[in-house]
Amino acid sequence: MKKVLFALSLLVVAAAPVRAQQVVVQFGPTTEFSTLVCANFAKLPDGKWKALNPTKFGLGFVTAIVPPVQPIALGGYIYNNIDLYSQLDLQCGAGVVIARY
Repeated sequence: MKKVLFALSLLVVAAAPVRAQQVVVQFGPTTEFSTLVCANFAKLPDGKWKALNPTKFGLGFVTAIVPPVQPIALGGYIYNNIDLYSQLDLQCGAGVVIARY
């Protein structure tokens, strides 16, 4: 009887579904009311963004943002709850389609 139960337990374990690993791409808050110009920024090989031109721009209610000198990483520069990195990815060609609900 023990052998039968052991064999059944192996069968149940073997038949259990294997969970696939999920990859989650997370973007911070963005806005449709952005005045940044994509030509003023470049994406670096490490994935961060760099400001090429110090022209001021706006993100939502914040209207006179001077581009940072340091590379722009995810969550590195937040203006009125808008993540500059995510906004650049959304506007300037991350090649990702973001569903809006």
